[in-house]
Amino acid sequence: HITMAEDADPGTKLLMDEVVELKKELLAKDRRLEAATKELAAKEAFVKRSIAKEKEAKKALKEAEKKARTAEKALAEREGAISKAEAEREAMAQQLKDNEAA
Repeated sequence: HITMAEDADPGTKLLMDEVVELKKELLAKDRRLEAATKELAAKEAFVKRSIAKEKEAKKALKEAEKKARTAEKALAEREGAISKAEAEREAMAQQLKDNEAA
């Protein structure tokens, strides 16, 4: 029963030292993996936020386009009403002239 590396024969001590080194390497790799996983999660969150912002922007753009079309339609209706009123005014003016002439 071996309790300490110093008590062991040189071959066993060498293996135990190697095991300790491998454990250190594994721990270091595990830490790097953990850091990479956190970085990846942060990047994924950033991408998700970017996608959400893009969707929001597209929605806002559609809303703005809809408002613009509504405004254009209202403007065209007003212009039509103005043209109609001008035509009616000209017809009345002509009728007045015709009445005065008669």
